[in-house]
Amino acid sequence: MIRIWTRMFLLLVTVTGTQTVSAQWYQVEMIVFEHVNPVFDGEDWYRDPGLVPLTSTVRPVYYVNLPPPPPPLAVEGVLPVQDSEPMIPYRILPASRHRLQGVYQTLRQSRDYRPKYHIAWLQPGQDGSRALALHLQQDDSGSLFELTMPPALVSDPMPTGFYEPVKLLLDGTVRIRSASLLYVDLDMVLFRTPASDSVVIPEQVTDPQLTGSMVPEKPAEYVRLTESRRVRLNDLQYFDHPRFGVILQV
Repeated sequence: MIRIWTRMFLLLVTVTGTQTVSAQWYQVEMIVFEHVNPVFDGEDWYRDPGLVPLTSTVRPVYYVNLPPPPPPLAVEGVLPVQDSEPMIPYRILPASRHRLQGVYQTLRQSRDYRPKYHIAWLQPGQDGSRALALHLQQDDSGSLFELTMPPALVSDPMPTGFYEPVKLLLDGTVRIRSASLLYVDLDMVLFRTPASDSVVIPEQVTDPQLTGSMVPEKPAEYVRLTESRRVRLNDLQYFDHPRFGVILQV
């Protein structure tokens, strides 16, 4: 009889714990940074790593897109109560809500790292089979309207050929899976930029079909970091790649 009650108690604790974690909301914060002097150590920079799959993904909800909260109801003799902020899944938080500003500033002041992206969002806990991944992108929006010739030589309206296209710098997904434990599935792609091009990368590789002779080959346009791991609340998680790294906290 004692064994039966023990098993039932353990089962109840397991089920209750799973449901509690799944019902919780999490603040997720991520910093992506680039290595100034990367050590490839045999990394195949020329191999195409493939792009990030976008199945079961969701786009972020930015803070500026939130509707204004309704005015509080005024009741005679009772002070109005302001509603708390809406719990919108995958809502991007303003910088004032960031908890890793100290880490970001440390990276900025370092000679070895260059922070590229800092973002935080809210999301509910989701079971592994139903968890959605947040699709994040960063582009060089400053290049969208960057003129390729002096403005004095450009007619009005300006031809579209005088504009440079937006360059994608970062593309990837972050999935938070919750059951009795928390897991993070990270899949990030970092594209080459003029800054990364300044790093000395060998432009020749060995072609086995030419008996070991060296032939020129253009390096890949991007690198990819893919990893899944168990995480603990409030712990800093470091995902490493020879070209860049990711610091993440749930």
